[in-house]
Amino acid sequence: MVAGRTDNHRIAELEEDILELHQICDERQKVIEELDHAAKQRLALVEQLHQVAEERLAVIKALEKDVHLRGRGISEASETL
Repeated sequence: MVAGRTDNHRIAELEEDILELHQICDERQKVIEELDHAAKQRLALVEQLHQVAEERLAVIKALEKDVHLRGRGISEASETL
């Protein structure tokens, strides 16, 4: 019966190892989920910044076009004088 007890002892050790590995996996999964959440928040901020930059660029281009058109108008007016 010594072999039976040894087998049972080994089975108990393996079951403990399995429980420990499950706990480690659960902890790592939690860290992964937290990192994923943080990455999604950062991505949202980058997308917001990109949108703001595009809007500001559109305003700059509109102002540049307006300045260019006004400059043309002044040049044409001075030529007629």
